[in-house]
Amino acid sequence: MPLTEKEEVKVIKEKKEAPVKSAQTTNKPIATAATTMADSNWPELEAQQITTEEVFTIEGKDLSLTNVERQLWKGVTKSDLIIYYHNIAEYILPYLKDRPQSLHIKHNGPGAPGMYIKDMEGRQPQWAELFSTPRKHKKKGKRDQIDYLVCNDEATLLYMANLGCIDINPWTSRTHNYQQPDYIIIDLDPSDEDFKKAITTAQAAKQVFDKLKLKAYPKTSGKTGLHLYIPCEGFSFPQARKIAEHICEQVHLLFPDITTTQVTVSKRGDKLYIDPNQNDEADTVAALLQPIV
Repeated sequence: MPLTEKEEVKVIKEKKEAPVKSAQTTNKPIATAATTMADSNWPELEAQQITTEEVFTIEGKDLSLTNVERQLWKGVTKSDLIIYYHNIAEYILPYLKDRPQSLHIKHNGPGAPGMYIKDMEGRQPQWAELFSTPRKHKKKGKRDQIDYLVCNDEATLLYMANLGCIDINPWTSRTHNYQQPDYIIIDLDPSDEDFKKAITTAQAAKQVFDKLKLKAYPKTSGKTGLHLYIPCEGFSFPQARKIAEHICEQVHLLFPDITTTQVTVSKRGDKLYIDPNQNDEADTVAALLQPIV
């Protein structure tokens, strides 16, 4: 049975995340307190340039970098991507801590076809941290479990970037309580890529959140829409999904001319899809770095 608005207000609590600083870090020197220690040779990258395929040591872990010259964007190589993630590591890692990862591999740039890897199947470095869960649907020739990579340190973050992870995709739950999400997520997805519709819909969602006395934070989705994060605790994923569905319906009623809750893509027309479907176990979204408050 769906929860009433009163019940939702009672059980949804604002949950504090680790404090974050401004993400404007790309111009700072690459050597930071974390990388000037004796167990790292990253100070060699002071010039912010990786030009060779070799093994670097970071946080005492050996990291192999390959195909560093590959161009991902015009004038931007994989080397630049690795440097970028090095520069923002201290800001993004608090939002990745203890969260299993689905690796979105795009070897030839963000606009090229890619693939997802969930099960590491022993391909990870010896020092990498894994989180194993039972495989829900047994497949012929597959093991009974899935070994997800967990990104708790910079070495793992840069390992993912070297694999081709341009975007980072963590779970909304953590390993110690993996069946209960930290966030309920509403995905605002414009069918015609009109970002103004996302802004208008987000403002309508704010009215719903205020009515329910909820805290929520918008973040760009990585494409043309917005993700609305509602911090929470104490739910199962099925409960979180029901709450998301209820909120989506309430938001849709405020702007039915430009929004839809229609699941079938062909029936949406040019309306923005208010999507509650990012609230199942093992679902991932583009990593939360800093909400727009």
